[in-house]
Amino acid sequence: MKKIPVLFVIIILLCFGFKDNEISFTKNFKVTTPANITISTSGGNITATGSDKDIVEVDFIVRKRGHLFQVSLEELQKLVDLEIINENDKLEISVRKSYEENISVGFNIKAPFKSSCNLNTSGGNIGIADLNGTQVVNTSGGNLDIKNITGKIEGHTSGGNVDIENSQGDVIAKTSGGNMNLKNIEGKVEAKTSGGHIKIDNSKFDVNAETSGGSIELNDVQGKIDLNTSGGHVLLDNVSGSVVAKTSGGNIKAYIVKLSEKLILQTSGGDIDAEIPSGLGLDLNLSAEKINASLDNFKGRTEKGKVVGQMNGGGIQVDLTTSGGDVNLNFK
Repeated sequence: MKKIPVLFVIIILLCFGFKDNEISFTKNFKVTTPANITISTSGGNITATGSDKDIVEVDFIVRKRGHLFQVSLEELQKLVDLEIINENDKLEISVRKSYEENISVGFNIKAPFKSSCNLNTSGGNIGIADLNGTQVVNTSGGNLDIKNITGKIEGHTSGGNVDIENSQGDVIAKTSGGNMNLKNIEGKVEAKTSGGHIKIDNSKFDVNAETSGGSIELNDVQGKIDLNTSGGHVLLDNVSGSVVAKTSGGNIKAYIVKLSEKLILQTSGGDIDAEIPSGLGLDLNLSAEKINASLDNFKGRTEKGKVVGQMNGGGIQVDLTTSGGDVNLNFK
């Protein structure tokens, strides 16, 4: 079988429209900084990235029946209900509805680094990167990909995954049907999903995470931690702070390097394995089918499946409870 030349393959792909960054037309808008940018559309993807220019460069990506549609701004205004407001620090672009079927409008945006964005689409993905300001993103049917943001982030999707990396600010992220991956977050985290897993790596402030149908994994996280899952495992590795973690149907493994205030781990259907620093004053309440723990300097009550008392004079609350498994408590 003859090998097909690479150049020939590239030409064929270009002819059939397999190109990156396809656009219909581009418009530039002058703004003062810090800028405030609002984009609303239905059915299209939106990306926004920071630049060192004092203009907002907007690529309009118009598709008809899924294929790129080459039109001008004037022609687009005949196809969709489009409103553009540009004054001082503000740019607002809104695609309210289409006058024809199977028309979608997406956007690629290059904005000044100091820009706050409010991006909304009913059926596409949203990606933002390299911006300094408050970022609010909402989609009903796509993924969120957010990187290198200085400022608060609020991200909502009804049917996609959420990926956030390198954020210097508080994060509120919610999805009804996807997984969540957060990495390098320097702010408080609130993460909720109804049908996926949550993974958080390297977060330096408080974490509140909740899922109805997946596991929760935290690595290198510190602060006040509150976790809840109805149907998955919980894994905490190299965690510092105060911890509450509950699951209705999985195991819990917790490796705590610094513990303050309390450690509450509860599961209805699995084992609990916890490792905490030695020498701490603890108020212990352990409940399980079987308990394995080295209770040095302990005063209290021990019996099959139950330990209640104090270690080293008492202090930090440690409550480990499972209805259908074992508790293993180790000290390091």
